[in-house]
Amino acid sequence: MSRRKRIATAILTLMATPALIGLIGVQSASAAPKDVPLPGAPATKRVDLSKARVTRPVAKPAAYRKYDPAGHAARPTASAVHVTGGKVATVDASIAAAAGVHGILFSVTGTGKVDLSVDPATFKDAYGGDFASRLRLVRLPACALTTPAVPACQTQTPVSSTLSAKVALASTGATVLAADAAASGPAGDYTATPLSPGGTWSVSGNTGAFTYSYPIAVPSAIGGASPSIALGYNSSSQDALTETTNSQPSWLGDGWSTGRVTSSEPTRAARTSPARAHRRATATSAGPGRS
Repeated sequence: MSRRKRIATAILTLMATPALIGLIGVQSASAAPKDVPLPGAPATKRVDLSKARVTRPVAKPAAYRKYDPAGHAARPTASAVHVTGGKVATVDASIAAAAGVHGILFSVTGTGKVDLSVDPATFKDAYGGDFASRLRLVRLPACALTTPAVPACQTQTPVSSTLSAKVALASTGATVLAADAAASGPAGDYTATPLSPGGTWSVSGNTGAFTYSYPIAVPSAIGGASPSIALGYNSSSQDALTETTNSQPSWLGDGWSTGRVTSSEPTRAARTSPARAHRRATATSAGPGRS
């Protein structure tokens, strides 16, 4: 095809393109359906806001029953005390508590000696510390029934280390007895320990360092000599230290240290000579600030 023909074809194509586009649009519009109703959206259900809101009843949680020591205290009953040849009268728990009795306080009237026993089933679990195993029979002054808060009326005289014994009754009046717990028993000793300093401390007048040492008891060694171990604290050991310069403090904490025992064994060459081995085998004991 010659150059002139190609140019003429291109011009005719450009002239016919708008007409073709319009024809296509007319055909598309004529193909669309007419007078066809479009589907409408479903009707929305209206919410009546004037209706009262229904609230569900909320059940209140049951009140937590707080621990009441009075509810666990001993409840004296005459059936807990068994006596042969006498008459028993128990005392109210408030009077027993005022007299320093944590078990049962009761009185026995009669003559001579009587066989007496107490059943701790009703109060053996009233207190901790293996209370039941420490119960015993004691005698109190007669004034414990009338003036229990007076210290002289709270004096307890042991009658038996158990809850059964043959008791000699007073010739006149009532004999006041109680089933109370001793300070110690088969399970251990609950006696109050004396208040004593647990360690020693000092302050350096030159550096102002505060030092504290707390000894630790160790069992005796078979050979007789036992090490001395103590926890030591020195406030000056953490002066001018930051987490960069003191990234790994003692396993006890900053400023704390403990004594240790290290040993060094002789070398193979030193073991060939007993004298040399004796010089090489050493042991060092280091403590807080001293060795």
